[in-house]
Amino acid sequence: DHTWAAMQGREALKVTWDEGPNAQLSSAAISRAFAAAADHPGEVLRNDGDAQAALAGSVPLFVLLMVLIVIFLFNALRQPLIIWMSVPLAMIGVTVGLLITGQPFGFMALLGILSLIGMLIKNAIVLIDEIDLHLHPSWQRMVVPKLTKVFPSCQFVISTHSPQVLGEVKGGHVRRLFQDPEKGLCVSIPKQAFGLNSSEVLEELMESPSRNEVTTGELHEVFQRIDDERFSDAKKKIDELSARVNGSIPELVRARALITMLDESLAD
Repeated sequence: DHTWAAMQGREALKVTWDEGPNAQLSSAAISRAFAAAADHPGEVLRNDGDAQAALAGSVPLFVLLMVLIVIFLFNALRQPLIIWMSVPLAMIGVTVGLLITGQPFGFMALLGILSLIGMLIKNAIVLIDEIDLHLHPSWQRMVVPKLTKVFPSCQFVISTHSPQVLGEVKGGHVRRLFQDPEKGLCVSIPKQAFGLNSSEVLEELMESPSRNEVTTGELHEVFQRIDDERFSDAKKKIDELSARVNGSIPELVRARALITMLDESLAD
């Protein structure tokens, strides 16, 4: 069947016809005739054709398939039943919206309802253990923002030991697990995580040194000599450490500048 509806406001003229073997006009010719007849201000012509009938026949199968998928995901009946109880509420909103706008319950409306049902039931909780494994550090920074952007309706529960991953998450979304000798397993929520660099995440959130202990100890010794105004010994230690690390690091540059400034200050 070919169905045409000429609509003005909420009033509609619905015409249905069958193409028999002795038909004198084709569907295209009938379409042109109706289009010419409805060429008046305020009139809207809609052609549903066979698409609406075909889709209407498939809707029960689609709904049944979605129900089975949800039951399979939860491996239970209670949770899917609770989820599907929200679908009639959505249908009430759709019906009211169509009545207010004067739109027909046609092909596009039916397609939109199926999409809305999919949105209602697609909310999920995704568990990912050690998300940073086998990922380049630059990818570790991108993985969480990309996941939350692509799947905005999903809740991700992720475990990680990567400062790059933690640096892309707000502190309120982080749960730090640690073992207390007296209380056992404890949980803390950091005030800040997003925006911290990797060294800050290691030291402040993970309570782990961002540099190996030997170099950290020697840097402490350099600044201790500067505090004691043993500038010659400090310079010697700086040269030794620069040779060991095969170059310079920000702390050594700062130590050299501090020695130069203090030398000039004492000379004055």
